[in-house]
Amino acid sequence: QQADYLQHLIKYNKYLAQRNALLKSSKNKPIDGDLHNYYKEELVKHGSFIYEERKKTVTALLPITQDFYNEIAQNNEQIDISYRSQLAEKNMQDLLKESAEKDFYTQRTNVGIHKDDLVFSIANFPMKHHASQGQKKSFLFALKLAEYELLKQHLNKKPMLLLDDIFEKLDANRSQYLIDLLLKKDTQIFITDTHQERLTSAFSKNLDDIQMIQIDT
Repeated sequence: QQADYLQHLIKYNKYLAQRNALLKSSKNKPIDGDLHNYYKEELVKHGSFIYEERKKTVTALLPITQDFYNEIAQNNEQIDISYRSQLAEKNMQDLLKESAEKDFYTQRTNVGIHKDDLVFSIANFPMKHHASQGQKKSFLFALKLAEYELLKQHLNKKPMLLLDDIFEKLDANRSQYLIDLLLKKDTQIFITDTHQERLTSAFSKNLDDIQMIQIDT
């Protein structure tokens, strides 16, 4: 399924670029109607598939992220991941039809899954404006761990985890809860940090299982 999604995404981006190029060329010459319709049909086909897959992924991702967040933060704060898409209101074909005049005027495609966005919230407030740095960092790591779990389930393989600055903007307790979670993962984990002593201290009970690599600058 992941391979199918990637192919649809590659093709969507390809036909989006080609349609935009065609719209720009219409400034100097009449547009090729058959070619334009072909690009629209391809955008409808691939965009609709991508939208449905993204919906399913966000639905599956949210409860896992919530569980990891609660473990790292050690509280019951409610988080949410909202998938915003124009396709939630109308299908891709209708969107393109309604946007046709605007597309020709602006010489670009103004509707479709390339306009999608994710909105993160905590306690029903936008995380971007209302969450503390510690809450944001806890959510970020919870989301990464949730992505890891989904990939492991779907691929039947254990992906590598890449984590940067796990102590930055996390208090000592949250950092330790995160480390305890990481130590339960039976996979390779790469962690970067600017303080070797801090890393050594954090993993002091598991030094036999880790390898420190110091990079001099």
